[in-house]
Amino acid sequence: MASSTDKIQDLEDKKEEIINLLGIDVYYLAIAKEILILEESVMELGKIYATPNEFIQADWINENTTLDVKKRDSDDGSNNGSGYDLITTDAVLTIQSKLRSRVGAYLTNTRRMNKGGKNDTAANKAGQARYRIDEADVFLISKPIGLFEETGIEHYTNTNSWEYLAIPFLELQDPNEPEYLYERIPMAIYRKYAGRAVEVLESEYQKKKSINE
Repeated sequence: MASSTDKIQDLEDKKEEIINLLGIDVYYLAIAKEILILEESVMELGKIYATPNEFIQADWINENTTLDVKKRDSDDGSNNGSGYDLITTDAVLTIQSKLRSRVGAYLTNTRRMNKGGKNDTAANKAGQARYRIDEADVFLISKPIGLFEETGIEHYTNTNSWEYLAIPFLELQDPNEPEYLYERIPMAIYRKYAGRAVEVLESEYQKKKSINE
């Protein structure tokens, strides 16, 4: 595997060709990505891949399970980042899509919390809102450097090697705040579901389908 230093040099050598073919923005994004790998800036890489991750996950699900999923419609009436990101085309199963590199992934997300609004609760702190138990059916978390970080950051851009963690929302209910999920996945639950993403997605889909029939 070529190093990020080699890739940066190759990108610079082919700058004009890449810009003409894909656009100047793609060129600079590619350069930035390799620099972040050199700097081992996992958090910043996560920001770059956050939106592409939804497409990556949808393709992975469609290729590796019997489910047929798509990205949530942008005009479905939701706003401010709540709810799910992916949904089966028959509208049976909803999936919250995340990308996390570290073991024991956190589950909170950034939402505006207007005073008196639905996110203005004791469960939400410093702009980090906790998910409600009814916002989706399954959490699907992409792990670019392995479920237990067994690979290096240089593998981050090889999406074919990503691993996935799927956990039913109900498994993540916080007993101290029953309307919300945990802020971070407890390690016992993390280990319970590691390596079972396909199984979980299939079984949760069948459960929802049988309930709806």
